[in-house]
Amino acid sequence: MKVRYKKWKCFFDPLKEERWLNDQLQQGYRLTKVSVFGNYYFEKTNESHVVRLDYQEIYSRQKMNDYLALYESFGWEHVHGYRGGCTKQYWMKAGDETEVLFSDRESLSNYYKRWLKFLDALLLVCFALFVTNLTQNHYSRDIFLTPGLWEKQGAEFWRAYLFEFPFAVMRFLGYYLYFILLIPLFVVYHQFKKKLKELIV
Repeated sequence: MKVRYKKWKCFFDPLKEERWLNDQLQQGYRLTKVSVFGNYYFEKTNESHVVRLDYQEIYSRQKMNDYLALYESFGWEHVHGYRGGCTKQYWMKAGDETEVLFSDRESLSNYYKRWLKFLDALLLVCFALFVTNLTQNHYSRDIFLTPGLWEKQGAEFWRAYLFEFPFAVMRFLGYYLYFILLIPLFVVYHQFKKKLKELIV
């Protein structure tokens, strides 16, 4: 009977995600599936493998088949990934850390460019949403939704206020969620820009 387990993780940096997946392999667990909600599924293995990630925007079924066939011809196993926009492709191969998807400067450079194009769009959307929220005045009265809260007095007011307070905090943080997302995304963007520049120079 195969030993399986799943773990939830959230990554902004695909290189960190790749390292984490390979750390799981070092502990004897190989990736079998990734859910859209960030659940990673593993099973026990005694074989030596390496995981590599790619980013692709492939909409044509034929192009997707050609893409899969290309890497499978070099011994890679496609673990997870779909055709369409903004999709990560998970590949695994028997071997060690010397096994890579991109063995030359041009293919590696194109890999970083694909990620940067995606991050460009994501940063723009998050920044636009952050500015939109920033231009709206979110005063304390706006985040407390209990009808008639501010007209209440004494113990009645404090009971209603304390009940509503945790929900109000969540609403307030929600207004700045896009700014919180911008920080790690910008860090990853800067790292990929630096790596691309090193390849071009």
